[in-house]
Amino acid sequence: MEDLHKVHTMIGMAIYDKYLGEKDRRALSLTKGDYVYRKNLGVRLGAGVGYLLLAGLYLAKQLFVDEADLFLLLSRQTVIRLFVGLIVVLIVYTVIGNLLFRREYDRAVRRNGLYERRVERLRRYDAEERTIGDE
Repeated sequence: MEDLHKVHTMIGMAIYDKYLGEKDRRALSLTKGDYVYRKNLGVRLGAGVGYLLLAGLYLAKQLFVDEADLFLLLSRQTVIRLFVGLIVVLIVYTVIGNLLFRREYDRAVRRNGLYERRVERLRRYDAEERTIGDE
């Protein structure tokens, strides 16, 4: 029966190594704050660039399709409104990213702890087999 438990433990470890092990080890090589910061940086850059592209398309539509005056489009009020919109987008994506990436890191910690407990269980099985074999 212990052999069946040992095989089950080894299968669980192999599945973890194949699907999540490398990703979790990369995440856990950093502190939680560094991991969240690095992951969130890409999200903020992507959201900022996306917002600027959409704002540029909106301004181009106003200029070419609606034939708005260029100087009215580049007024102080328009620039402030676009800048405030960019800040809001960055804040929203920062909050969402923080929540998601902290949860992702916590899950990696939990999975790695389970993996370590399985390693310890295998060591106990091997130690028991050696003591039984020595008798």
